[in-house]
Amino acid sequence: MEKQQPQENAGEKAENKPEEKPSQPKPSGPKPEEVIGRLKEEIEALKDSRLRLLAEFDNYKKRTAREQIQLISSANEALVQDLIPVLENFERALHPDHKEKQGAIVKGVEMIYTQFNDLLKKAGLEEYNPPAGEEFNPDMHEAMVHEESKEVAANKITKVFSKGYKFNNKMIQFAKVAVSKGNSK
Repeated sequence: MEKQQPQENAGEKAENKPEEKPSQPKPSGPKPEEVIGRLKEEIEALKDSRLRLLAEFDNYKKRTAREQIQLISSANEALVQDLIPVLENFERALHPDHKEKQGAIVKGVEMIYTQFNDLLKKAGLEEYNPPAGEEFNPDMHEAMVHEESKEVAANKITKVFSKGYKFNNKMIQFAKVAVSKGNSK
């Protein structure tokens, strides 16, 4: 025979047992605030990176545009340098001593010279003809002779053999000059 336990005892045991709740997983990862903070930092870093990339690209476009203009200018510079001797030969042909002898030919050469000179000036060529007495500057002058002079101080130009030329404000042919050593006596 089986013994039956009184029902009272069975109810007590059921009441004494703690009620079991469905198990919830404990959060083991970072808090949502931390995740949001990291994501905001990442977004700011990406925005900064994008802005830097845009600025670099803008600088690249500007630099290549400047380089292209400089390349075109350099090509024109070489052409103008090759034309300077032609200009100088025109000037020699128009020397006052020749004008009396050839009349109409000289008049035609003068017209061609004027037209040619105007064209070169329009392209950016400037003559540079330093006056006697100006301080010698190796960035603009080429000393052909050093000579003693009682009238002109040392390191000053005494004569100009040929003028210089600038193209777009860059010296492309130096003025050939004589420079004074001063009075060495």
